[in-house]
Amino acid sequence: TQNILTTMQSGETSNSSRWLTNRFFSNYTWETDTLGSAFEVNLNYTRRVSDSDREFSTSFIENVGDTPELYNALATSRDRPNIFEIRINHEEYIDSNFILEFGADVSALFNEKRFNRFIPESGQWVEDPLYTNSYDYQEQIGGLFAQVSKIWGKIGAQLGIRGEYTRLDGFSQSLNQQFMDSSYILPFPNAGMMYEPNDKLALTAYYSTGIDRPSFSNYDPFVRILDSLNVQFGNPYLRPSYNHTVGLEVDILYSYNISFSYSRYEDIASTLTFVDPVTFVTSSTPWNARLNEAYSLSLS
Repeated sequence: TQNILTTMQSGETSNSSRWLTNRFFSNYTWETDTLGSAFEVNLNYTRRVSDSDREFSTSFIENVGDTPELYNALATSRDRPNIFEIRINHEEYIDSNFILEFGADVSALFNEKRFNRFIPESGQWVEDPLYTNSYDYQEQIGGLFAQVSKIWGKIGAQLGIRGEYTRLDGFSQSLNQQFMDSSYILPFPNAGMMYEPNDKLALTAYYSTGIDRPSFSNYDPFVRILDSLNVQFGNPYLRPSYNHTVGLEVDILYSYNISFSYSRYEDIASTLTFVDPVTFVTSSTPWNARLNEAYSLSLS
């Protein structure tokens, strides 16, 4: 007011992170005939390590005689998911222009998430049980798929379908209660057609569907105070984003490509933010926006 400084804020933050990814995979392929038909089995295992430490200190000074308000905290996080996956696939060549493909896959993710928060007492960091939490998260996905491809002279077509079952489970060790228990089934059709009137021009039209799953960190409902003015918490009711894409591609002289596509994303992940008008503390959480549309045009 009247160009007089009434409040002042100063702070400092230090961060450290540890990243490590271990992978193992095994593949077996059995060629069943001379046309190229094959039976394939894939096994995959991934273990990720993502740990971090964040220490921050903030001071508020009121220039009206009040004593400074200090806000110090230390937060440590441990995130180490284990991911297992098996995929079985068979590709059958009926003839050189007719291919049938079908199979199944199963994946499972297990993660013991830890988030510890400490406050200073007598010169030492002491765990704050109000904001410290740990939880177990599991994600299981099973899918069946089939696809057929056929060429008739100058015309080629492809049609496929995938069905997926997903189950999510989250249990809070800190609260000794389940905070997530949901499942859903989604179909993913796809189709494409190519027309090649001569060796200088090819037209391709396609339709595909897909899914964008939220990461397990976005499901975490516990409150995390990043600093004195920023608060985050997850949303265990967050839904996956389901998308549809249609497109057209034109290839000329095998050198130039013109492509156009339209994509529609339903329940796309977004962020909802609240600002307290008195304290100016900002709280944010993941949220599902209703719809997002995207158009793409390219020349290469």
